[in-house]
Amino acid sequence: MSAGGTFRSTENRPRPPSDLLSRPQGDLIAVIAHSSGAYVANELFRMLYDWGGDEDGSTRGKVVYLNLDGDGGIGDATVQSLGGLYWVWAEKGSMESMNAGTMQYYAGLYGSGFAVDAEASGCLNAYCLHDAVINDHPWDPEGFDVERDYGLFAEGEHEVQMQYLQVLRSEAAESADV
Repeated sequence: MSAGGTFRSTENRPRPPSDLLSRPQGDLIAVIAHSSGAYVANELFRMLYDWGGDEDGSTRGKVVYLNLDGDGGIGDATVQSLGGLYWVWAEKGSMESMNAGTMQYYAGLYGSGFAVDAEASGCLNAYCLHDAVINDHPWDPEGFDVERDYGLFAEGEHEVQMQYLQVLRSEAAESADV
């Protein structure tokens, strides 16, 4: 544990696919927000698109937003200005993450929905599945373990959840073709 009390594991940390880290062609800005982090992302979008912060249009059509089991609350100006909008939740059999209903509702209004397959997550309820969109096998099968689910990733059983990154790969390919 570090002096600040946060667990960190840098050994064998999973890496995003290299084609998403370095893209010589196309323009793509990915914003990925989980849970309450969606409030921060939504506020950023309000500043850019509802309140005129993107005066020269430099981000218009380039931002792809993935909301990971968070809040909806996004304005029409934002929806029209984004290059892509995805609402992500986790599913294990008939069980869904705690904000799946919100994600599905907004996917029906605007944007696309994406369900992370959490069959191997070990989760026993919706609270655990809420963290299965960021950690493929959350530490507490019956709830949240925020400190470890958000900060202690290990190769094998507690890896960073990356299923939804396939959405970014397709967006990147479309952007490069333009």
